[in-house]
Amino acid sequence: MSDSTKRIVRPSEIGGLPAEDVQPQTVMGSPARKYEWEKALLARSRAEGMTAGCQHVALLLSTYADGDGLQIRPTVKTLATVSGKGESTIKESLKYLRDYGWILQLLQGQTGRASEYRLTIPPRVQ
Repeated sequence: MSDSTKRIVRPSEIGGLPAEDVQPQTVMGSPARKYEWEKALLARSRAEGMTAGCQHVALLLSTYADGDGLQIRPTVKTLATVSGKGESTIKESLKYLRDYGWILQLLQGQTGRASEYRLTIPPRVQ
């Protein structure tokens, strides 16, 4: 592994934690296939207080996933350009999605390299 990529977690290390027992930033969802994740997100995100803008970013992010909910590597700049939102809005949305268990960050991006994510469904939604 190069110095420019920081390892966050491997998919085999993913586990579900009960939402009521942990703070939002520690909620880890279960791996989800793309269609299953989109369906859960659309059914529950607004009821859980996710803003329309964050939901938009989430659905845009899912367009970069393969069928298994993996291989998500768009840069913040790319998401901002495609969505028409500012980079700070994209960063806030990604933080929300990570903190509440909708995505898992597998690799931390560095200058010129995107972070890598996978789709997850929070335990409270399953």
